[in-house]
Amino acid sequence: MQNLLALIENKIQALLEGSVDKLLFPGAASSLSSRLIRIIDEKILAQADAKEKFAPDLITLYVSPEKWDAWQETVPLLNQVASEVEAGWLEQGYQFRVPLRIQLAQNASLAVDAIEIATEITLPTCDTSKTVLQILA
Repeated sequence: MQNLLALIENKIQALLEGSVDKLLFPGAASSLSSRLIRIIDEKILAQADAKEKFAPDLITLYVSPEKWDAWQETVPLLNQVASEVEAGWLEQGYQFRVPLRIQLAQNASLAVDAIEIATEITLPTCDTSKTVLQILA
């Protein structure tokens, strides 16, 4: 498992290195990639009682409003990162309920060079159409 995590982390870091380091500070891509992998791994491990373990399918990067425009330019890169992360976890047999997506959101309380990361797993949906008894009633 550690080899998988290191491999995915290295892929993410390589993708982010140019743009994120310029946006924030040297080494930011390394920090962000390791934080992303750690958070995803923790989310999977937290499902200890689940029969099937799902990887988070939504990652939200909260950024400072002062850097919002600059972060918008990284959206295509973040889409590529999402594809790489999803492929890595799928290779190891983990599942996603929906394709992995990385989105940006603003958080005015963050420092200019800070990033906050949140992850979510889509809840299963159930069919809520009316039954024959409900229609006749």
